[in-house]
Amino acid sequence: PAFSNQQTVAVIFHDLKGGGETEPAFTDADINTDTEWAIYWYLCGSDLETNYGAATTDLAELLDVQLPEQVKVVIQTGGARAWQNDTVSSDNMQRYLYDSEGLKLLEEIPAASMGDPGTLEDFLRFAKENYPAKHTMVNLSNHGGGSVYGVAFDEQYAMDSLTLGELRQAFSAVFKENPENQPLDIIGFDACLMATLDTAYTFSDLAKYMVASEELEPGNGWLYSGFVGALADNPLMTPVELAKTICDTYLEGCELVGTQDMITLSAINLSKISQMLEAYDLFG
Repeated sequence: PAFSNQQTVAVIFHDLKGGGETEPAFTDADINTDTEWAIYWYLCGSDLETNYGAATTDLAELLDVQLPEQVKVVIQTGGARAWQNDTVSSDNMQRYLYDSEGLKLLEEIPAASMGDPGTLEDFLRFAKENYPAKHTMVNLSNHGGGSVYGVAFDEQYAMDSLTLGELRQAFSAVFKENPENQPLDIIGFDACLMATLDTAYTFSDLAKYMVASEELEPGNGWLYSGFVGALADNPLMTPVELAKTICDTYLEGCELVGTQDMITLSAINLSKISQMLEAYDLFG
């Protein structure tokens, strides 16, 4: 099947056949796989997809990249009343794999709120068990409400969202907390307002780096063809290099469509957050 966008987007869909930071030591004995990077993408479409085709555009950008065998993207879709393409269903949740062979539907699962921590936990466990990698990034896309409301607002379930406590619950159930050597390399939020001290502390013993925005994000969001394309060109990219590349290509993408004036995006070293929080508390 091929995507057929029902709104005007700036990307043509393909046929779907087929610096400065010290990195922790890593050995192949840690994970027995040839996959260098796996990106687990929790893609909650919400009204941004229903009304504007935002998630469809992001998927189109991803599919514009030819991945090498060392990079895989595992995607869970849901949360929108209508998807602006002919592939993703709004009747249930779906899991896809995008790799060197193209996009493949892995399974369809009954509809549930993507703002439910159990839904997120199931996806993370599925991705970790079936598509392990030497380096792992988890990306959550959709509306963001910062420290108060969290992320991933499901349009089909009264805009139910994942609070920081629920995010912590889901991630810690699947990944073992370790403040000295966090199990995830990057936690990313392609969403508004998530670069808060509270969010960073929530993930400080779960991920090495966090990429998120203090400001509202414009509708174009991250440039997936940019940072995934860079990773495809260099699958041996380190976590800090990839985190910085997400920021750099986000700026480039916003400049292309003229939304760069008010944007922010940060690559945050989460190993420093405990010290930051202590200083913040003393200041308060």
